[in-house]
Parts: sequence; C-alpha cells; structure tokens
Amino acid sequence: GRFGFGDVVAMAGRDGAIRLFDSRMASKSSRLNNPILSIASAHKKTRQSGSMVSGLQFVPNQQHQLLSIGQPDYNINMWDLRYTKTSTPSQVITTPTPFGKRTRACVDICCSPDGTSLYAVNSNNTVYKVALGNYEIEREYAHPQLKTGSFYLRSSVSPDHRYVACGT
Repeated sequence: GRFGFGDVVAMAGRDGAIRLFDSRMASKSSRLNNPILSIASAHKKTRQSGSMVSGLQFVPNQQHQLLSIGQPDYNINMWDLRYTKTSTPSQVITTPTPFGKRTRACVDICCSPDGTSLYAVNSNNTVYKVALGNYEIEREYAHPQLKTGSFYLRSSVSPDHRYVACGT
C-alpha cells in the first residue's frame, strides 16, 4: 500500500515494514530512496510465516497518527509517528477473526474525513465501523453480495461520510 499526507508518503508491503518518505527531502537529481522513518515488522511475525502490511491510513486531522493492518496478527495498529523509536504501536485495535479453513481477518482500513471513525473491511464479507475515540466497534455492515476475501481490496469513505466503498 502507498498513502500520503501532505509531503509525507507512507509505503508498506509484503516485507512487513512501513517506510515514510518526505518529498521535500529529495533533490531534483535523486529519487525518494531514503526513508525518513522505518518501522520493521509492523505486525508480529510467527515461526510459520513472516509479516505483511495490507493497509495503511493516516488519521485525518492527526497527521502524526498512522494506522496499519496486516498479517499474521490482523490487528489494527496505531502508530504515533512522533514516538517510533521502538516497533511498538501506541494503540492496538483487535478485530473479529472469521473461522474456517483459511482464517483471515481485516484486509483494509479507511477513515472518515473528520477522523472520528475507522472502517475495517473484513474477509468475512463485513465492514466494521470503529470509533477512534474509544476504539470500540460501533457497527457492522454486511450484504449478501459483498465479497471481501482479497488482499487487493481497497476501501474509501465519501467526503460527506455517508458511504463506504470497497472493491478490487
């Protein structure tokens, strides 16, 4: 995933690391190849598998806060970018995990434009609304035709906060 806030761009992927780049730091002759901040193993590794970050989101109106979701823990981690000397998130939001042959959980996240709500798209064909004030699940959205089992799925909230869209 790749997301930005102003001049800062956050990137993450299958290596499990989050890297932040500042476009103001690049010269005209160089590319953005030196991150200003790296968070290695943003989601806990296990012996059986490594870690992967499948979604990133800056919190609107809180540019120092970055949310990530990944495997194998499938938690939503909130990172306070002012204090990242360790790879410990400032807040961990546990999401429901579906059961079955291939247990997976949340695959993408997005925030409301005012930064008060987080929407977590789960692989059990459900979207969870989480209050960013108390980090509790407020509501669940589901529809028989909603299929959310792909890691390539992305989501977004409309500017008026009335709609959540997700798709591949």
